[in-house]
Amino acid sequence: MRMRIFGVLLPALFCVMHLSTRASHAQVVVTARGGLEGTVLSDPGERPIVGAKITVLALGISTKTDTAGNFLLRDVPIGVRTVVISAPEYNELEATLTFNANETMSRDFLITRMSESRLLMDRRGIVGAETSRLAEFEARRKTKGGKFILREVFEESGGARHFADILTTGIPGLALVSNGGERSVATASRGMISINSMPGESGKQKRCYVQIFIDNVLRYRSAPNERLFNIDIIEATTVVGVEFYNVSETPSQFNSTGGAPCGTLVVWTKS
Repeated sequence: MRMRIFGVLLPALFCVMHLSTRASHAQVVVTARGGLEGTVLSDPGERPIVGAKITVLALGISTKTDTAGNFLLRDVPIGVRTVVISAPEYNELEATLTFNANETMSRDFLITRMSESRLLMDRRGIVGAETSRLAEFEARRKTKGGKFILREVFEESGGARHFADILTTGIPGLALVSNGGERSVATASRGMISINSMPGESGKQKRCYVQIFIDNVLRYRSAPNERLFNIDIIEATTVVGVEFYNVSETPSQFNSTGGAPCGTLVVWTKS
């Protein structure tokens, strides 16, 4: 009798152990995230900066510093990530950090103030040749190629509309494609390009995703299987100008990759 009871209980015990192992494994998957804490300071002087923004690029995860310049960024998926530190009237800083599971690393960041000419550009728009970045934008706008959205459009929105929505309203021919809660920018039709050559992350919808520059830095090159760029990480209130070019219009400075068959989007921000 004892042997029979043991024979009945053994499979049940194995089942409980198996479920326990699976639950433990599921817990590891859920908690495979890290964090970042620290202080954002002004260089020189190391004065705490209130309201500085800390953003993990391509993930849309962000936080801001408190009145002491301190911050805590939670729930960042593990891996190598690009973190951007920005604040009004300060130069943007990028840092490449490795996030480990269940670990909150400590880092302090020193950011420098913009030059006076740069501050004038941000507060009043284009004020002279010294603000060459947007002076070139204005010069390209006066040509016949490309489509443009000016800073006034974004300022008038007052932050009430998403950048992506303003973008697709202001530039006909662009469309938003949702993938896993994120949105990417594509041309509304792929034209003569084969569906087999469409760029996009593996397993995601194949569309003609546009190449993207932000402040003259190539952030998305529209290559096959490249991770799609989440356009919603750009805040409308930070944008001072947008340019869009189809493949035949793209200026040489934005066409170093030798293609961009789906067009090129160029975004200029305050920082």
